[in-house]
Amino acid sequence: MGKDLPRISIIILNWNNWRDTLNCLGSLHAISYPSYRIIVVDNCSTDGSVDKIRAHYEAAPSAGSISVISHHQKNHPAKPTCNHDRATAEFKQILTDTTDKREILLISADQNYGYGEGNNIGMRYALYGRSDAVLLLNNDTVVDPEFLTELVKASEEQQSGGFFGPKIYYYEWNGRKDVISHAGGVLNTITGTCHPIGKDEADTGKYDVIREVDYLEGSCLLVRAEVIDKIGLLDPIFFAYWEDVDWCVRGSDQGYKSVYVPTARVWHKMSASNVGSNVVYRIVRNQFWFMRKHSSPIRYRLFLMYYFSWPFWLLSASFVFRRRSPSSLRAFWRAVFAGIHERAEKP
Repeated sequence: MGKDLPRISIIILNWNNWRDTLNCLGSLHAISYPSYRIIVVDNCSTDGSVDKIRAHYEAAPSAGSISVISHHQKNHPAKPTCNHDRATAEFKQILTDTTDKREILLISADQNYGYGEGNNIGMRYALYGRSDAVLLLNNDTVVDPEFLTELVKASEEQQSGGFFGPKIYYYEWNGRKDVISHAGGVLNTITGTCHPIGKDEADTGKYDVIREVDYLEGSCLLVRAEVIDKIGLLDPIFFAYWEDVDWCVRGSDQGYKSVYVPTARVWHKMSASNVGSNVVYRIVRNQFWFMRKHSSPIRYRLFLMYYFSWPFWLLSASFVFRRRSPSSLRAFWRAVFAGIHERAEKP
C-alpha cells in the first residue's frame, strides 16, 4: 500500500447487545491498519447500551476515548445543525489525522431504524468526514488483526472492485474456529435465492483465491466512498435482510465488482437472538421485494411460477412438521402476501 493510506470509517450497529459490541471493539483496537476511526450507532437500545459502552471507555481511557451524540430523524449531517455541526466537524478533523487515536463516535438514535438505515446514519457522518471508504461490521464479530490491512490492500489492487469482503468463519462451531460461514455469495435471479459459498465447510484452503462474486455479506463489507456517491446508501425499505445483496447488485449494475478477499478473516457469532417469526417475515417479504426491484416483468413472472411450483409448499410443510411453529407459518404466509401485493416504501 502507498504512503497516503485510505481513511476508513468502521460502522458498527448496536441494538440491545452492548457486550458483543465491546468485544468487537476490543478486537478492532488490536488491528494493524492505522488509518481508521470507529462510529458506533445505537439503534435505540432498551438495555442501557449507550451508558454501558460510554462507561467502559470512561473507566478505561487507555482503551480509547468516546464522544456521544444524539440522532433524530430530521437532524443528520446532510444538514448539520446544533451539536451535529460541532460533532461532524470534530470527526472530520479526526479522520484527517492518520494517527490511531482510538476516538469513537457513539451515535444514540431516537428509534430503531433497522439494519439499513441504522448503518446509513453512521455512513452519513463518515462521508461528511471525508472518509475514503466505509467498513460495515456487525457488532457480533471478532476480527483478525490483519483483516482491514488485507481488505484495503485488495481495494487498491482491484481497481474495478467497489465492494470487498473477508472470509467469514463461525465464531464457534462445535468447539471449532475454522468452519466457514461465508466466502462470497452466489445469486440466482431466476429462483430469487442467494447462497453463501463454502457455508458449513471446514477451511481446507479450497476458498483461498481472491475472486469476483455475486454479492458479499453485510456483516463485514468494505465499500469505496466513490461507489456510495454513485449508487447511494443502503436501501432502507428492507429494514433488515437482503439490503446487502441489493447494494452489491446496484453496484454491479454500475460496473463495481464485489470482491472476496480470503486473506482477510472475521469470526461471526451469527446472533442467536435474531430468530423467530419476525425474521421469517422480513427475509421472505424482502426476497419478493428484491425480485420486484431487480427483475424485468417477464423474469419476475418466471420467479413467481418457480416459487409456487414447490418452494412455497415445501417451506409451509417445514414450518408445520419440522419446526412445529404455527406462528412462523403465519408469518411466512403474511410475508408472501406482503411481498407480492404491498408497495415497498421508505420508512
